[in-house]
Amino acid sequence: MSNYLSQSWLIDRRHALRAMGSLVALPMLECMVPLRAEDKASVAPKRSAFIYLANGVHSLNYQILTPGKDYQFSRSLKPLEKHRDVITPISGLHHPGA
Repeated sequence: MSNYLSQSWLIDRRHALRAMGSLVALPMLECMVPLRAEDKASVAPKRSAFIYLANGVHSLNYQILTPGKDYQFSRSLKPLEKHRDVITPISGLHHPGA
């Protein structure tokens, strides 16, 4: 009887090297995608942002001055002026009893 214990669960060195070689090559497969394939499927994501003004903030500074299509931004909201065509401000969503 020999002092060598059989460990059949171990993989041999060649098998491990072959597996590592294929793992290294996986990122290269991305370059095989046609150049324009993603352009057709990609659509600009729709995003939304909600701002909650908690205690200590004077919320009247963050309200729209005149309602309607031609609304006017308050002084605090003036930086959003350049995004006017892609935003829809909504205000007055408070409950006086809360």
